[in-house]
Amino acid sequence: MSWRITSGWNPSQLGADLALWLDAADADTITLNGSDVSQWDDKSGNGRNVSQATAAQQPTFVSNGLNGKPTISFDGTNDILLNQNAGSVGVTNISMFMVTRYVAGVGSNDIPMGIGQTNQTGAVRVFYRASGGNTQGFAGWARDVLTSSLSTDIGGVHHIFEVVQPNSTTVNLFRDGTAGTGNPYTISFGGTVPVNFNGFSIGSLQGASVGTYYSNIQTSEVIISYTALSTTDRQKIEGYLAWKWGLVANLPVSHPYKTYPPARS
Repeated sequence: MSWRITSGWNPSQLGADLALWLDAADADTITLNGSDVSQWDDKSGNGRNVSQATAAQQPTFVSNGLNGKPTISFDGTNDILLNQNAGSVGVTNISMFMVTRYVAGVGSNDIPMGIGQTNQTGAVRVFYRASGGNTQGFAGWARDVLTSSLSTDIGGVHHIFEVVQPNSTTVNLFRDGTAGTGNPYTISFGGTVPVNFNGFSIGSLQGASVGTYYSNIQTSEVIISYTALSTTDRQKIEGYLAWKWGLVANLPVSHPYKTYPPARS
């Protein structure tokens, strides 16, 4: 049974700023191959569905994975859902939100979500478990954020992991509405925006040599904007996700939606 929003704010109110929206609680957006997921449909209206035709690489649908609502489980071996034409060519700024749990650290840089492909030098943008550690990192253009103050909580509970990149030289990281103490982190831009920069994936990266990037994760919702969202919109997304998935306790005490969810505009 789908979890549907009948009142209150939801990501559709971002309008043109909403690039991609994947919601495991909406059963109508999930195509199953037995208990595995062959396609997860985009609710943004942009048709950026992610899919996997190879059965052995399809993640598993878990109907009661997070506080009575579904998760999609990636095994960390070869599971990946992707769209190789996600409309991200030439995008400079970006905001990414993902409700996920790191079940285990299995690769050198477990990557739950990526935009771009590994064979496009300087084009990949992802957030991930920082190399050799257990904190949230970011890879963008030509330089990574190798560590941060935000734990990936491997083996722990679900969190709202977030990236807001306002320009080509800095990025802001958040977990459950709490900012990384290094915000804004410095990244280096590898020249002009790659003209072939495209694609979106969950569970690993697209492209060559991705064997060490597959992630053992359980994911419930993904929201992408091809712009750097304002603090107001970022906090609305945090509030919406926290109240929907039972993660309100994770929000900081000072968060504007700690005691009630965001209201519909």
